[in-house]
Amino acid sequence: MIRIHRLPLDVQNRIAAGEVVERPASVVKELVENSVDAGASRIRIDLTAAGRRMIAIADDGTGMSPEDARLSLERFATSKISNSDDLFGVSTLGFRGEALAAISAVSRFTLITAERGATAGIRISVDGGTISDERPAPPSAGTVIEVRDLFFNTPARLKFMKSEPTELWRAAEAVTERALANPNIAFKLVNNSSALFDLPAAASLNDRIIDLFGGEFADSLKPVEYAGAGVSIRGVVSMREHHATRRQQYLFVNGRPVRNAAATQPVYRAMRGRIPDGRHPVFILFVEVPGDQVDVNVHPTKQEVRFARPDVVVQAMHRCFGGEFTSSAKADETDPFHKSYPSHYSHQTEQPAHVAETTTLFGASSGLLAEEFDTLPPARRFMRLGGPFIAFPEEGGITIVDFHAAHERVLYEKLMSRSPVSVPFLIPLTVELPRAAAGILAENLDLLAGFAMEAEPFGPHSFVVRAAPPELKREQTQALLNDLAGLLAGFTADADAGGGNGLRSEAAARIACHEAFRSGDAISDNDIEGLLSRLAPCERPDICPHGRPTTIRLSGKDLFRMFKRA
Repeated sequence: MIRIHRLPLDVQNRIAAGEVVERPASVVKELVENSVDAGASRIRIDLTAAGRRMIAIADDGTGMSPEDARLSLERFATSKISNSDDLFGVSTLGFRGEALAAISAVSRFTLITAERGATAGIRISVDGGTISDERPAPPSAGTVIEVRDLFFNTPARLKFMKSEPTELWRAAEAVTERALANPNIAFKLVNNSSALFDLPAAASLNDRIIDLFGGEFADSLKPVEYAGAGVSIRGVVSMREHHATRRQQYLFVNGRPVRNAAATQPVYRAMRGRIPDGRHPVFILFVEVPGDQVDVNVHPTKQEVRFARPDVVVQAMHRCFGGEFTSSAKADETDPFHKSYPSHYSHQTEQPAHVAETTTLFGASSGLLAEEFDTLPPARRFMRLGGPFIAFPEEGGITIVDFHAAHERVLYEKLMSRSPVSVPFLIPLTVELPRAAAGILAENLDLLAGFAMEAEPFGPHSFVVRAAPPELKREQTQALLNDLAGLLAGFTADADAGGGNGLRSEAAARIACHEAFRSGDAISDNDIEGLLSRLAPCERPDICPHGRPTTIRLSGKDLFRMFKRA
């Protein structure tokens, strides 16, 4: 019989580390937050191999005495709270007393710190949770922490690490979040002796945004502000940028970067009709509530919060994004539920007598009967339903086409054919990107070239694009490059090494989405007829690259059943 027993201390510490330390970015997050809490005005983050080999954080904060430095390496030792009541109304970022103990348990760890005015500091070395050396250090005010060989003693965790570009992206995002929340602090992030960004202390959030993302991105932002019922909201929303994922969505509650889907749903509602379906808005929002109305202790890494009155917060968000946002979002052809269908029809003066005699475009089963498609469909035999939908009758039923999804399929297969056409821009386009995104793209120029995009780095976070596929609109280029950077960052090391075709396929799907016809585009009847003719020979004409249907056929039986006449 197996008896219950206490786990050894080193096992306890490694379990705790598993909750707090997932990857290098987790270490960066925890240590930078400690520096912010210490009142630092400058924070420098140095990485080697994106933190896989070394992470060093140096600040000019208050520092610690030798006694506090030793205590900081023990679990549940903190200066931020004293009793259970202090857990509510916490105003500091770090308070659980786990970070340094957890990090030092799975790395080769060095802490160098000194208080201001002290005659000497202290240097403590920890090897896998065990103190291996302690000695005096020069009295330089502030703290320096070095973390080397992360997970050296927990090799099972190493296999969950992703490629260097991906880990660098995540570390950069961790710093970006803290830099947005603290524009008054100077941040410098360096990887392999190359600076990703060097941010001076900023006078405003807008200045910090410009330093991080560039002036072009800042120009796309609309400020929002609301205060009432004990909730205040301020921030910006991009009226132009959008992504395939939730990247560049920054939500801060009482200065803490968090995730809360319910709180951000009003943003999606306000942006409906302004960005394409299936895309995600870009925003930077700061929500302030009384400290006793939010529980920040519901997640080991403090990435989630629980509101005492979530309905009040959500209602405040709705009001913040009401008014000008909702009143100006009038119903038009971008709204698939717009009811003024007759104004969107492609009218005919009479029904063509040969409609029933033409070759059937779409079979009753999934997909087209491509080999039977010999000619374009008769002119204007379809009607526009609003949004991305068109419909046309065929013998025994009706077929509805999502022309955006259909165009995605056509473009995707063209891109995957490895013979895409490149058209040079008359005037080369300069695109500004976040520095981490620019760094990832700079390492993958061959991927862009394979899709007929000619681009090269131009400065720390800019690219010059000289040529692109003919379907790509000039104004969509920045959003596309941002999307591709996020895709590259998200691919695992295994996919980077052996799944190149998977990466190529995902990239082609992203590019096709940006290039495809959209609801608000001025699309002629000839455009649609040409699209249908190109869709027919595709290998998978029935679905878009993301798996959504391009067409839906309603047979006569379906119509009878829907009208309850079966």
